[in-house]
Order: sequence, then structure tokens, then C-alpha cells
Amino acid sequence: MSFEFNTKEDIEYNIYSLQYADESEENEKVLQKCIQKAQLFKDKDLEFDARLGYLRQVNWLNKKEKAIATMPWLLKRIDEGHNQDSAHTVLWMYKWIIINLSDFAAISLSQIDQLLNDMEKRFLDHGTGMRIIHYFRMIVNSDLGNMSQALEHMKLYLKDNKSCDLDDCKACQPNNLLDVYLNLKDFDNFQKKAKPLLARTVTCKEVPDFTYSKTAMVNYILGKYDVATEQALLARKKINLKKAVLKEMGHLLSYYALTKEFVKGRTILEKQLDFCAHTQPELFLFRFYLGTLMFFKALQGAGKKQIKLNIASQNLIPVQDGVCKVPEAVTWLEQQVQSLADKLNTRNGNEFYNEEKVYYLGLLEGRV
Repeated sequence: MSFEFNTKEDIEYNIYSLQYADESEENEKVLQKCIQKAQLFKDKDLEFDARLGYLRQVNWLNKKEKAIATMPWLLKRIDEGHNQDSAHTVLWMYKWIIINLSDFAAISLSQIDQLLNDMEKRFLDHGTGMRIIHYFRMIVNSDLGNMSQALEHMKLYLKDNKSCDLDDCKACQPNNLLDVYLNLKDFDNFQKKAKPLLARTVTCKEVPDFTYSKTAMVNYILGKYDVATEQALLARKKINLKKAVLKEMGHLLSYYALTKEFVKGRTILEKQLDFCAHTQPELFLFRFYLGTLMFFKALQGAGKKQIKLNIASQNLIPVQDGVCKVPEAVTWLEQQVQSLADKLNTRNGNEFYNEEKVYYLGLLEGRV
């Protein structure tokens, strides 16, 4: 599809042509140019629409840092009394920002708290009630490793029956709840909450596709190997690896490490490692590199000295002439995982991500 940028009508046409388009690097660039052209035309309403479209693209491309940077302008515009017909849309998108705040180690606890409080006020003014507030505080606290607070908000969220028009969909809510149960290592409740997702009783754009890598790993841990195998196959089949899905693939690499499926793990590495070159949040990188460390330790345990890796970037893991030496990679990955854990723990004020590292490496070494 070709785009022109000569008139306001061209920009408006581009924005609405891409309003429901699939996410792609090309569409992101088109909408970024639409923002710039709207600024040249000094048309704030046109710029507003272009920013909304751009935010959709970068969010679903998992470029979370760009999504976070886009939101303040939109909120300010709404606060100034403009574009009120899109206020609900902006609040809906605000959820995408809030849920990813804790993934970036550079975002301080005070900033996270400030934005959570801002979200709470805006949502309550909108008439949501407290259930959705507890839902997001549960998720953020879980990612911060504050599991007692996450559990407290979980109980309040599950106890409250009041739904609202800003709720995540009926598939995303239990899928996000699975992440909390996974952090709690509460596999009984994990399995109960996963059941309707795996039965596809409720579905959405990402669920249960993004659920399978978690359930494959958990079922393996529980000794349900046939079920784990089936769900690992579905994870590999259903998830599009042409965009960054580092957290999900971190889980799948952990599974491949435990099952010693080295060819399958290699394909994941070749399709996802290059995304680590982009500005990915530390939490996503931690999950992915922890799974990669488990995978290379499994290679090492199997006596493998090297593995072929066809990746573009050479500084994401030690690779020379398409070959990665396993002992060097293990040393490099141990340093990388520890560095990421330290960044997250320092911000969070706890040892949660060190404990995660110990737990998952313990699975591989038979200590759990």
C-alpha cells in the first residue's frame, strides 16, 4: 500500500487506513511520519489521531518504551478539554502503559506509584470502581516482586464482582492472573485458572496463544509430560516470532532446556535474539536470557561444545562465524542474567529476581 503526505487529507486518509491494520515496522513508520506532518500543519486534532494510531502500532509490536513515551501528550490533551470523544480510548490505552511500568528498571518506584495513583483517580472519576484498580496493582506488584502485596490485591480483585467498560477482556484477565500464580509458584491455582483458557472457552487476539508457553513449562514441572508436549507445540505454532515475544519465548526456552530439545530451542534463539538489540524492558530480557541460560546449561550438561546460530547481531551472545561456543555463552549469559536481576532488584528493593534465577536453574539441576 502506498501513502502520500502532501495534504491534511492525505494524513487523515493514512491514519484511518491503518486504524485496524496489523502491526508492522512499515505501519509504525507511516504513522510516525503522519505525526510529524500534522505538527507541520499545526493541526493538533490530526496529530492526536496520528498519535493514537502510532501508540496502537508500537504497543502491539512490543515496543513498550515508545508506547510509554507517547501517552503523556495524549493525557495532557484530554486534560486540557480537547478530543473528549476519545477520552475513553485514551484511558483504555493508559492500561497498556500502566501494566508495563515495572518492566523497565529505569522507572523508579516513586514514578510507578505516582502513575498508579494517577490511573486510580482517572479510573474512579470515570466510574470504574475498585476492582480494576486492584487488578492492575496486583500485576504491577507481582512484576516488582512484592508478592505479599500482589496477593493482597489479588484477593480483593477476585472478591469484587463489579465489572466496568475499561476491564481487560475475559481472556486477558485470567492470562495475566497466571503470571501472578507463576511468580507465587502456586501451581494448583495456576492450573485451575488456565483450564478455561486451554479449553478456548474464552479467547482473544493473544490468548490462549500466549498462554501455552507458560502452561507447557508448568505442566512439565508437575510431571504432566504429555500435556506439556502438546502445549509446547501449540506455543510454537501459534505465536508469531516475527516480532518480539521475549517473555513468552523465555518460558519456552526454559521448557526446551528441561526437555533437552536443542534443535527446537535453536530456532527460537535465531528468531528472537536479534530483538534483544532493540530497547526491550529489563524484565522481558531477564525472562528471555534466563531461559537462554538454562538452554545453554542444558547443552553443556549434554556435552555439547558449540551450537550453530544464524543471527544478525554479534553482541547479544558470543557468536563467531555463525558458531556459538557453549562454555563462553554460559559465562556470558550468567553475567547478563545477574546484571539484569541486579538492576530490577535494586529498583524493587528486594531479591525476587535472584530468587527466580535460583529457582529455575534449580529445576534444571534437579534441586527443585
